[in-house]
Amino acid sequence: MRKLPVYIAIDVSESMIGQALDQVNRCLDNMIGTLRRNPYALETAWLSIITFDSKARVAVPLTELIEFQFPKLAVRPGTSLGAAIDLLRERIAQEVAATTAETKGDWRPIVFFLTDGQPTDAWRQAAQKLKSSKPRPSKIYAFGLGDEIDFALLKEVADYTFRVGDATPERMSDMFAWISSSIQTQSRNVHTGADSDEILPPKGIELVKDELPDAPKFPRQIFFHGVCSKTKKNFLARYKYADAEDAYWISDSYPIPDDFFADVAPGTLPTVDVTKILGQPKCPHCETEGWLHCVKCGGWFCYDLSRNVGGVCPCCGMRFGGFADASGNVARSLG
Repeated sequence: MRKLPVYIAIDVSESMIGQALDQVNRCLDNMIGTLRRNPYALETAWLSIITFDSKARVAVPLTELIEFQFPKLAVRPGTSLGAAIDLLRERIAQEVAATTAETKGDWRPIVFFLTDGQPTDAWRQAAQKLKSSKPRPSKIYAFGLGDEIDFALLKEVADYTFRVGDATPERMSDMFAWISSSIQTQSRNVHTGADSDEILPPKGIELVKDELPDAPKFPRQIFFHGVCSKTKKNFLARYKYADAEDAYWISDSYPIPDDFFADVAPGTLPTVDVTKILGQPKCPHCETEGWLHCVKCGGWFCYDLSRNVGGVCPCCGMRFGGFADASGNVARSLG
């Protein structure tokens, strides 16, 4: 039986932490259940999940739908879109049977990209190689979530590019319902020999045409890695840009695993003017509201600013007896 390969490449960078990735996990799980109830998809569709952060990874190799086991996705730093495209091309070459003079191979694959930010690596050459590869994907779709997207870039990567907007539960459900319908339609078409029908995107999701939304000139949100002074556990603080102050205000904080930065080379993180950082995060581990920046190691750690000044940096062990004036640039995460 010829299989219909479906590849979904998902951005799991830090900006996806919280609601966005929670909704991806929920909607993907629901989508698998829907596809298994469709006889055409169940017989034909094979699915693979590729994730990308500072690296690209195969979360699930190309797998028959009935055998597919969905892993819960987690965030990491970085948005290596180019690496994801290269990995996708390699996997297609390995997993999709090509047509020869003697035999018909698999159907040409369908590819979906989901991202909410701009790449942190080179991507253009990878995109060109994918579009000229054999077997070339029959269709490449890209979905841009949020307001950090360079849609001109995505249009170079994809045949069809969509602007999703905020990752609300309703919007994400609509997006994955559209993806599911596309897979079901293509599965039916390869069985019946019908022409591929284009499905109109749902309300609220815009097909990006010639008039492109403006790409952001700088990050609209940034992230900092912090350490809990009491538990030594790690957390991530999200700051969002406020036009009125021309600065970043604290938005949320999230617990992260100890190996969160395992793939990030030391000294490669971008920086931001510390005077542009407004507001104090609440530690998600001990609920202390406030934090300090260590002048020795550059680490951030939760600290109750109302208590007597003095303590030990949990990142490097340096003792301190006062607060230094905040000035200069400090390292932030990749976003």
